Amino acid sequence: MMSEANNKMLLIANPNSCRFAHRRFGAIAGNSFSEALKRNKTLTEFDFFNNRLTEEAGEKFLEMLDENHALVELSLCEVEIGMECADKIKEIISARQ
Repeated sequence: MMSEANNKMLLIANPNSCRFAHRRFGAIAGNSFSEALKRNKTLTEFDFFNNRLTEEAGEKFLEMLDENHALVELSLCEVEIGMECADKIKEIISARQ
């Protein structure tokens, strides 16, 4: 039987991957994460799917991709960030893979 502390441990199999899906952080957190990712040059995967983002937050992630060239996988919810922004992000990420 696992202890309570072990149940809450975050396991990341890939050290260059970060997953925050389904946490419902919101748009402000999305803006903050996109700013942090501008400076990060080691993460290759970032999962922020289903976090109550807005189109503005989607634009921030799009801007982040101009500065962060290491990221080759980015998971965001199209409905939250808007189809136009999602299509642009898909195009950039697809070109990197």
